Amino acid sequence: MRKTLITSALVIAFVFPPGVFGDVIEKRLVFTKTRTTFTVRGKLPKQSADYDAYVFRARKGQTISVKLTTADRNASFAIYELKELGPDEDQIVPSNEMNRTYTGKLPITSEYAVQVYGKAFATESSSGAAYTIEISLE
Repeated sequence: MRKTLITSALVIAFVFPPGVFGDVIEKRLVFTKTRTTFTVRGKLPKQSADYDAYVFRARKGQTISVKLTTADRNASFAIYELKELGPDEDQIVPSNEMNRTYTGKLPITSEYAVQVYGKAFATESSSGAAYTIEISLE
């Protein structure tokens, strides 16, 4: 069984070119008492299902502040809780609200992700423009 799974994964990796399953970039951020802010630069994903994710651990009641700066008017971000809450409850800030800034308290101790999207809707296009996102946790 294990050999079959490994063989299948290798076949998929060689048959389908990169990008067929989407380009998702994930980066782990480790906040400490002395490091409460991360500023990250990237390029906006061009496909509507693609995103850049910044994953971190946070405690209930901590305040998160996020600021997205880019020239592309279609760019936005969302904040998700990753471990405990169900699919209807895991969005702290939905991506379809065209967010550029947010500050709020986190509801539970868990893993979270700030996800950056190049476009909010399938009918819009993304320029792949540069962006800077600042994420603070206090």
